[in-house]
Amino acid sequence: MPPPRKCVTLPPAVLIYERRTPPMYASIGLLRKLIAVPLCAVLLTGCHVRQVNIQGGCTQAPNGRTCTISIGIVVDPPGSDLSSFDTSQGLMAMSLSNATLSSTTGNFSLRVKDLTTGSIVGQQSFGYVVRGSSFYAQDPTAVHNWLQQFAGYSDVDVLVDLAPTAETTSAGSASAITSAVYLGTTYASSTVSWEYTPPDPGGCGTPICPNQD
Repeated sequence: MPPPRKCVTLPPAVLIYERRTPPMYASIGLLRKLIAVPLCAVLLTGCHVRQVNIQGGCTQAPNGRTCTISIGIVVDPPGSDLSSFDTSQGLMAMSLSNATLSSTTGNFSLRVKDLTTGSIVGQQSFGYVVRGSSFYAQDPTAVHNWLQQFAGYSDVDVLVDLAPTAETTSAGSASAITSAVYLGTTYASSTVSWEYTPPDPGGCGTPICPNQD
């Protein structure tokens, strides 16, 4: 049986969990272009520590205008919290500047990691829909029911991965701010930025340009 959890008090803006250091979310490190500003938010419920980490990256299409925004969210609750988790709440919110989403539907991957053994104990894909600026599970009941099989674990990470595509509206800088929001509270945010330079309209469009050797 693992030792009881202990809370420690540190100076403002610095809070750690004494038993272990929360794992970093590194799976998106292979993206061709990654500009992220991850934040970590900690919520205390008695002596339970729940952490939310979010990171994002942009992989641009060859035309430079389309950006696939890869988003990874890690939630670190006690397994028992999964039984009361409201999956009808949004997965995340997104604020776009100089860009629009290419589609308001898609899929996200949900994984559960047992932090006692370090093993992934479950993985499933679900659909999402976008309403306003928020992403929601298309079938929240199915997500909730699937998570219940892990409620007996003492300590888990719940990992959410999705990759919506955005179209840059005009030449210049564009950005997407993604936020993990639950019951109206923002726990973590990440900013992804990219540049779009359209093709030179004065370029020669014929196979052989006139006045060119």
